Amino acid sequence: MFAVAVLRVAVATVVLQGQRSLSSSAAPFGTILGETWGGVQVYSCDSATANSTWMQNYVNGVFTGIKWQCVELARRYLLLNHGVVFDSIPMAYDIYDLKDVVRVGDQYREPLVAYANGSTTVPERGTLLVWAAGGYYAKTGHVAVVVDVHDGYLDIVEQNVEDTIWPPGRAYSRRLRTSRDERTGSFIVHDTFADVALLGWMMVDGSSKPIVAEL
Repeated sequence: MFAVAVLRVAVATVVLQGQRSLSSSAAPFGTILGETWGGVQVYSCDSATANSTWMQNYVNGVFTGIKWQCVELARRYLLLNHGVVFDSIPMAYDIYDLKDVVRVGDQYREPLVAYANGSTTVPERGTLLVWAAGGYYAKTGHVAVVVDVHDGYLDIVEQNVEDTIWPPGRAYSRRLRTSRDERTGSFIVHDTFADVALLGWMMVDGSSKPIVAEL
């Protein structure tokens, strides 16, 4: 059981992305689309079949977000796999400006480090990818979690994009192409949408000495 994380922040006002499912076979709101590392389940956010778009989700007393937005999955993944959560934010793209996360077990803060898309630091499992507002991610931006990194591509889990059930044996939402400049070491993640901008990725630095949270 995780201790309840008491954060001195208000629940963020959420603006629905208003995204349409990429498939005509969108699963009803709240349907489990699949499961990834740590037993983390990914849910459909098909707003057309939702009874309400303003529902808070909690895991063991810890607020993870509004069902079933992209931010909710990112926070829940970190909670279940790493025991940390990030503060409430107005929009998904605001995650890129955060400087730390809270360890729910002892309320210490760990640094959350941002790396721009094209940096030499390669994402790893548990890294958050953060997109700017615009194009398919209009108004809110977007966040996804890296669950596997391979040569030439990486796998992510996300909510509120493709609301379709995953094929048997699959543990990710989408597969994104990556490239690396052999001369400079620059690592770039390419989205499947041409009209969006990936700001970069966020990685929890758990190697530093904990800082007592100001709660």
